[in-house]
Amino acid sequence: MAGKPARLPLKAGLAAAVGATAALLGAVAGAQTYPRLHVTSFTLGSDALRPVADRPFHLVVTIFVKERVRSLDTLVLPNLSAMELTGDERRIHSGPAGSNYTENITVVAHRSGAIHVESAYLDAIDARDGKPKRFYSNELDLVVAESTPTGPAFSFAQAVWWGLRASAFAVAAIAIAWFLIWVLKRIIMSSDIPPEIDPIDAAKPFRTPERVESEEQTLERLLSDMKRRRDRASLMCVREILWEMCGANEGATLSDVIEKAQEFRPGLTSSLRLTEKAAFVQDEFFQSALDEAIAALDAYLR
Repeated sequence: MAGKPARLPLKAGLAAAVGATAALLGAVAGAQTYPRLHVTSFTLGSDALRPVADRPFHLVVTIFVKERVRSLDTLVLPNLSAMELTGDERRIHSGPAGSNYTENITVVAHRSGAIHVESAYLDAIDARDGKPKRFYSNELDLVVAESTPTGPAFSFAQAVWWGLRASAFAVAAIAIAWFLIWVLKRIIMSSDIPPEIDPIDAAKPFRTPERVESEEQTLERLLSDMKRRRDRASLMCVREILWEMCGANEGATLSDVIEKAQEFRPGLTSSLRLTEKAAFVQDEFFQSALDEAIAALDAYLR
């Protein structure tokens, strides 16, 4: 009977030792199933700077290891109970420098405000010292914005807004086109119709021209000079002698001179009009107007 009590504690101790050994062997066996890795980076991020409630976005887990691997089965994703998980896509790209693992997790947050995402972790044998370790990513804090309405009312408001903008641009374009047409018409009219000199005293008498032959000789001399110089100053000299030949007094208008020319010198009417036009036409049209005046004067003197 005395030996039995002595043997019972021995059995219990042996049983405890066997259990502890089995647990240790199980842990070692579990650790031996972990991949042996050099983990150089492990990050958790989001592709949306400011996610919007009820709109999908992606959480991105990125791991880089120096070994060429085909999968990372010991990776554990963070708790995503605060969001709805709608998809998961994994990719591994291996090269001479190692493997780059990327996992895109599609999620939807159904409420606005701050959401904290815990770290993802990876169990592996650290190739640097041969010990089993748990590698953690960073944690992630998101601020979810409120969603904006996207239904028919919102679409109608957008259509109205863009319609108003298009109408404003159309009205502005029409106004600019009308203004340009008006300016162009004014330029054309000013080039075709020479301005008249303001009348000073329409009742002033005209003097009767004298010494017609000497005035025509002067006209021929001034016309020859104008043909040679082809400038506005020589043209004004021809204009002055024409007005004198028609008996125009100081302050007379072109209409007065033409009326008097029709009475005394009807052949000068065309020369008076074309000379007046050339005298006051814009610079870009001056030479062509000068040619018309020269042709009319040559025809008169011929």
